[in-house]
Amino acid sequence: MACYNITHPQGDTYIQNYSFIDNALVAINLTWAWIIMSIKENTTDAAVLLTSNFTIISAALWTAKVSFTATQMNLAVWNYFYDIQFTDSLWVITTLLKGSFTITYDIT
Repeated sequence: MACYNITHPQGDTYIQNYSFIDNALVAINLTWAWIIMSIKENTTDAAVLLTSNFTIISAALWTAKVSFTATQMNLAVWNYFYDIQFTDSLWVITTLLKGSFTITYDIT
């Protein structure tokens, strides 16, 4: 599992494309994949603030997109936490990426 920290302006739409490869740098088959991104206020919280399903852009090119609306991203300025979980066709769940998700002030 990799760690990556995200910084995003408060109230701006969040759209990000991801390419999925394993530790051996081999493409992960997304044909029957279910991928979600969840954001929490604290890593130990049971409650999830936001969750979004990924849209598969190309299973053959192992790319998918996640998005949150501007309304969803109108969170209080804070250092939140996120993870991205991959569920394969056999219902094996793997956390692929996690880190902080910092909402920063937006001037306009």
